Amino acid sequence: MNRRDLLKMSLASTGLVATTAHAQPSCATDGTPAQFIPKKAADPRPAENDLERFPKCPYCGMDRRPFHHSRMLLQYSDDLPDGVCSLHCAAISLAVNVDREPKSIWVADNASNAGIKPLIGVDRATFLIGSRIKGW
Repeated sequence: MNRRDLLKMSLASTGLVATTAHAQPSCATDGTPAQFIPKKAADPRPAENDLERFPKCPYCGMDRRPFHHSRMLLQYSDDLPDGVCSLHCAAISLAVNVDREPKSIWVADNASNAGIKPLIGVDRATFLIGSRIKGW
């Protein structure tokens, strides 16, 4: 049983039922609660030119270009993309969009020597969190 089915069962047993999320109207600024639903149109190939297409994190407003080494990109099963700045904001995206199934998740490849770190699938990445070891 996957975690979403388990969560749905536990919510159903308490009388709380998750409903389908609907995109909120866009506003002039990023980072507001109305913007927590992915606001970009469905895209089957969101990883191409992701920094130009998703310049700011919708959850904290951070510019993803200078911090390209920590960025992540999530694509949900309905092809809605969500370009975020970090593992923390990716966790927020997954928590807020619990009714959407993740299709693909990409992370920056810090092992690459490229000036702008390329994206790789999360299944090929290794994470080291909370270490005092300096990054690449």
